[in-house]
Amino acid sequence: MVRQGDYPQSMLHRKKKNVQKVNEGNDEWRSDGKEDKLMRRKPTWLYPKTILVSFFAGLLIFVLVYINLRLGPSPINHEIFPKSPETCVITISALNNFGFVVNLYDSVMDNSPEIECFIWYLGDISEPTSAEGRKGMADISKEIDMKPKFKLVTMKEMEEKNFDHFEIEKFAFMFDLVELQTTIKPFAFQYTFQHFGAKSAIFLDNDIWVTSPLIEIEKQLKRHSAVVTPHVSAPIPEDGKKLNNKNILQTGVFNFGFVAFSNTDTAASFLRFWAEQLSLYGFTNLEKGMFYDQNWGMFIPAFFDHDDYYVIRDHRYNIAYWNMHYTGKGLHMRDGEPHIDNPATNKPEKTVFIHFSGISLLEEYNMDMISRYQNRFTLEDFPHIRDVLLAYTDRLTAHNTMHYRRLPYGYDKYSNGMKINAQERRMYAAAAFPARDITFKAGEDDSVYESTLSCFVRAIFQRDVEWMNPFCASKECLSDMSKITFLQWFVSSTLERPVDLKGALFFTSLEYNVWRSRPDLQAVFTDPTGSSYDGFKAWFNGSGPVEEGMVDSGLREIWRETWKDNIQNDSKYHKQVESSDDIGVNVYGWHAGLFSIGIVAIKMFRAAQAVNLPSNAIEATNAISKQYVSEDVLGIEFTRSCNEAVNLVVMNADCTSQFVIDFPQGLRDVKYNIGYWLWELDVFPDFWMPNLKIYDEIWCATDFIKNSIENSDGYDGTPIRVLAIPNETEEEIVEKEMEIPLSLKKNLRGSSSSKPFVFLVVFDFVSSEQRKNPGAAIRAFMSAFPLSDDPDGKKHQLIVKTHSGSSEQTANIKTIAKDDPRVIFINALLSDEENRALHNYQDCHVSLHRSEGYGMNILESMAVGIPAIATNYSGNVDFFEAMPKLENKCTFPIPYKLVELEDLYGPYTKGNHWAEADHESAVLAMRKAAEYNCKKQALGREMIKEVKNHFGPEAVGKQMKFLLNEALPRIIAKQEASK
Repeated sequence: MVRQGDYPQSMLHRKKKNVQKVNEGNDEWRSDGKEDKLMRRKPTWLYPKTILVSFFAGLLIFVLVYINLRLGPSPINHEIFPKSPETCVITISALNNFGFVVNLYDSVMDNSPEIECFIWYLGDISEPTSAEGRKGMADISKEIDMKPKFKLVTMKEMEEKNFDHFEIEKFAFMFDLVELQTTIKPFAFQYTFQHFGAKSAIFLDNDIWVTSPLIEIEKQLKRHSAVVTPHVSAPIPEDGKKLNNKNILQTGVFNFGFVAFSNTDTAASFLRFWAEQLSLYGFTNLEKGMFYDQNWGMFIPAFFDHDDYYVIRDHRYNIAYWNMHYTGKGLHMRDGEPHIDNPATNKPEKTVFIHFSGISLLEEYNMDMISRYQNRFTLEDFPHIRDVLLAYTDRLTAHNTMHYRRLPYGYDKYSNGMKINAQERRMYAAAAFPARDITFKAGEDDSVYESTLSCFVRAIFQRDVEWMNPFCASKECLSDMSKITFLQWFVSSTLERPVDLKGALFFTSLEYNVWRSRPDLQAVFTDPTGSSYDGFKAWFNGSGPVEEGMVDSGLREIWRETWKDNIQNDSKYHKQVESSDDIGVNVYGWHAGLFSIGIVAIKMFRAAQAVNLPSNAIEATNAISKQYVSEDVLGIEFTRSCNEAVNLVVMNADCTSQFVIDFPQGLRDVKYNIGYWLWELDVFPDFWMPNLKIYDEIWCATDFIKNSIENSDGYDGTPIRVLAIPNETEEEIVEKEMEIPLSLKKNLRGSSSSKPFVFLVVFDFVSSEQRKNPGAAIRAFMSAFPLSDDPDGKKHQLIVKTHSGSSEQTANIKTIAKDDPRVIFINALLSDEENRALHNYQDCHVSLHRSEGYGMNILESMAVGIPAIATNYSGNVDFFEAMPKLENKCTFPIPYKLVELEDLYGPYTKGNHWAEADHESAVLAMRKAAEYNCKKQALGREMIKEVKNHFGPEAVGKQMKFLLNEALPRIIAKQEASK
């Protein structure tokens, strides 16, 4: 309600102008030459008709005022203070703590009447839907209206202020009641400063009793940007009780039941930082270093100058259970007011404010324990405190606190009235956590919530779920009918794996979390998604989970309906194959990986798409210590559905255990599983051969790998077939003059059309420097083109591009070049743009490797008309044999001799064999390549077409279809066996 006396000056000015304008209009209406008659008129209020109208108007106003008083005015007061207040006291709570709030207000005004405003930020729904809630809000409205300095601000009003990161629905669902109140604290300070124009603001928890003027705090706020109090100013005894010094370290050195800021740039900067952090991490989980809003306060000494923040260590401030070891003995009532003995003089002094943390559950409060959060002291230790506690609880009773405590929390239920539990909030928090859109290390815990989900699961969640409307529990309240509700997602998803278990295999995170929380269940049902599936399902569907309070009855009923739907629609989730037209593939792997097998996975998925083969891209659980890019960069949509009949598992043999973890036995049993393996030596390691039993078939990239597996002692006869890795390099790149990125200009001389003839060597140290053998290419280059013939490097240049190398590793390679200025080293992970530019810049690709499983860089160079010099051994032989007419002009296979490994090199064991490229042949090939310059010849264009015809996505996709059709009888047979 806006009171007349509270109009801002600007509003009063507008009122006067409007009145003047009306009067001027009346004069114009009457300026018709009858001024004398106008002047002689009786006052209009003397006419009987006017008197009658005035009477009824007055009666109507009286009735409206009476109704307003009966119903209670809206507590949402939109007026701005007549002037910018010097200091505002602010607090935050849900509706049910209003008794505490109004008690705090009265204690502030009783002791510091100079405080110009008191603002209650409501961390609750402002328009209750229940009758009890509406009645409670009406009572609150009446109370507020009688307190002139009391203002209420709702979360909706705060959201309208367009603060960064402030989202009501998201906050109210992901955080529980207490977490929500503390998360909005920095936003409350921002609103107080920006909307009300306060010069300073003091936050007080509403379970605080202010007992003396706050003048000292106000004074310090005029000198400092922040004022805080520590939990303790003396160590807590190490007696095995709680709380202890470690607890203080975990929860924060400063207690943020009180914190104050002045309206300065420094404070504003900290509030923005604090608000952003709490929007993501504003929950409590001591194991992960989070405790509501509070432990972020430890940044204050780091972010504020030493003379711009003030720590109140006075024992009269913020007295609470955590400092009872030095405040408890001296705390007592004196002349009806709380006092505390001065430790220096032993004389009593009035306290300033006492923090009664831990007594808010008044109906359960045990006064003898002082606070439910500690067990060190009881009232037997400090009997004088009883009078203080009684005085405070009497105040709460006087403010009708228990009446308000019964009010329901507005963000506690879904739209259908079902209660939201902690597990649902945590799962939502984990899924709503922003998926990173930049390169990151897998294996990093990039979400701090209790249920850590990969960025790909989060991306799928945020794509498929109407997640900004989480309280919606039915399709009726969805704004986008193509999406599902969070509740539907929660009761149907298996988030511990990258695939959802659907159909007859239906199993959810709801079940998993119950199973995980109970060791007795784990002992009885050892494999709830496999051998123990039926037994665990029967238990979960019984009365136990609900009776024991593990699952809400409403939630379990929704789960039952979802389970029933899955069973009835099993063929939707697990397609049945009757002919080749029914075959599709679930391409499972690290599609987003910036490493070889990850790159192969995404290429296989795109090859399937190129020939319209039904396919799903399923991202495997993150591999440790591998680099990833985001889904957006890849431009594909991942899924958690494995509804196709065939699993194409693009993982090397040593990663089979990851497939077993991500795809439980039951799911593997109903699919035809094909492993895609790479290997670089002539005999496959026998210790990996047992993994063949997990698969129905193995595909590999080259005949060399196929022979390697079949030559191993552990080979069991599993079908092994060859499917090349598709090449996706753009064929027009060779024609295009590309701008060299600034990041590469310091290494590359000239433009892509005006430069020396450039040879390029590319390898990753992780792939084994000994196997890649870059030193052979460096030595061949220096022999082919002596430095004395080209001292300025205008004719020839060799670029050695590496990544993942340590400074020691790169230094060792550089010594081979003997400071030859024409040999350029680049040790970095390049962007796609930089890689394209580098590939376009080269004139010849060189790989004098000792063995290759495939040779992707060789093929990608040939695909754009760039000649390739490579050891004529292992995987890349397939490229050269497919294009024999290009030999010695655009392809240069280098002869070799086999040598035995005399040591262990990563996974390559002593006693194996690999190739040593012939040095003289490599020297001659380099000279021929530079002389012919295939890149500029018609034969280079011919090579582009040949690569596309043999190894392009469409060519590989057709071969994929052929292999699947060939496997059709085996696919159908396994399908039948699993029924």
